[in-house]
Amino acid sequence: MKYRVIASVAAIATVFVAPLSAEAGQTGMASMHEQRVAGGRLCFTDHAHVGTGSWSASKREAKSSAARDWSAFTGFEYGSDWAHWRFARGKKVSCNKSGSGYICEVVAKPCLAKRVRSATR
Repeated sequence: MKYRVIASVAAIATVFVAPLSAEAGQTGMASMHEQRVAGGRLCFTDHAHVGTGSWSASKREAKSSAARDWSAFTGFEYGSDWAHWRFARGKKVSCNKSGSGYICEVVAKPCLAKRVRSATR
């Protein structure tokens, strides 16, 4: 029952918040975080997301799995414009060997995919 209530609240929030978005690939939730331009992209300054990968036989695939998890959650919360791991700032990756494979976790601050001009230029 608890999950149905959470899902219902999320659905209602999406209906009311999504139209506030300035662009189609944003949910409007990103505006609740402090942002600034870094490297030509608008990035969060006060908030990072975590992605946890699934067990994998290779370290490379475990990192990739964690980055996909980071992107999926970031996209869910802020929209697809923010969900690109390759543009994220302050990346931290940690991996642990587990038996004959690896499990990785990534942490980073989301940045917009498209380039923006700094307001101070």
